[in-house]
Amino acid sequence: DALRMMRGLRFLATLGFSMDKESKKALFELKGLLKEVSPQRLRGELSRLLMGNYVEGVLTQYYEVLGVFLPEILPMVNFEQQTPYHCYDIWTHTAMVVAQSKKDEAPRLAALFHDIAKPYTFYLDERNIGHFPGHGIESAKITMAILKRLGYSKKMQKKVLPMILHHNTSIYPEPESIARRLFFWGPEVFFDVLDLKRADNLAKEPAFIRSEKAYQEVEEMARDYLKNKPLLSYKDLALSSEELMELGYKGKKLGIALEKLMMAVLTGLSNEKSILIDYLSRNE
Repeated sequence: DALRMMRGLRFLATLGFSMDKESKKALFELKGLLKEVSPQRLRGELSRLLMGNYVEGVLTQYYEVLGVFLPEILPMVNFEQQTPYHCYDIWTHTAMVVAQSKKDEAPRLAALFHDIAKPYTFYLDERNIGHFPGHGIESAKITMAILKRLGYSKKMQKKVLPMILHHNTSIYPEPESIARRLFFWGPEVFFDVLDLKRADNLAKEPAFIRSEKAYQEVEEMARDYLKNKPLLSYKDLALSSEELMELGYKGKKLGIALEKLMMAVLTGLSNEKSILIDYLSRNE
């Protein structure tokens, strides 16, 4: 049974066993047999493997085996990032992020694929420093194809993809920054992204690792904000769409008015009906 190879890697990742030379040699020689295993069975073993306490070593040593059914990961191997922020190649960094991530299926999958598009978005600037513009978006696209191919549920895709899409987006310990992210992402995605950013941070060049205190500050500010009638959708505005229509805002004007009010409240305007009406009258 070719699936035994994945089970073997899962045991290495979860129990910390080491594989003897002969078994390891056979594993690499026969790895192509994994192509005969159904995606659904591979999916189950992959997810269990990612939960292991020793997953980092398995990812860095057995990427060729995983690459049989996840060929998209192979370009990350030995790809030097050529940036002061990263002292590890993309795959080593990825393995470290997985190990540092929250021990749950969705965060671990997001960690595994969060930088998968970096090799395709890479360029060197005039100072020979590497950049990866848009790699979050492109990584999410590649990940969506992988998750579909392996038969992950739409629910799992919906949880994993936003983490990857937004993992490189800055979240500052400032009320406006936090309010905007919570509005556009929603609380669940916000805290998922924050957790991935924490793990990502720990796998960087040591000189550029941010303190846990910085992430804790953002988390505490976000949780405090959520306790005080936060603006998480247009429905949370003190001035409803129906009331705006009664004031003469219809069609495109209604959408523009809602957008103005949302941005104003997110940047500090008090969410009170009279104040919102006054704001609109002064900002026609």
